[in-house]
Amino acid sequence: METEELAYVAMRAREVHDFWHPLFGLPTNLIGELALKVIEFEQMLLPMCFVSVTGGTARFSDRQRSLFYKHYFCCAVRAGMKATDLMCVYYEKHFMKI
Repeated sequence: METEELAYVAMRAREVHDFWHPLFGLPTNLIGELALKVIEFEQMLLPMCFVSVTGGTARFSDRQRSLFYKHYFCCAVRAGMKATDLMCVYYEKHFMKI
């Protein structure tokens, strides 16, 4: 990474990714992963998220692609735009210490 700040953002994006699946009710299959990448793009504007969606939808069948764009894509765009800055939530603070 070019700067320490960019390295931290990339690391934090990987750390919070799994928290966002249940937060947005998205499965961990390819459709759910790509919908989450759309949300991540809206939240962080990272080009890798856009590239993931573009490349991932190329692997879909026509039926899957249609389902994704009709039902998941638009909802994911709205959710990502309307949600507060989810990168700044201190998720770890909500875990019980053992």
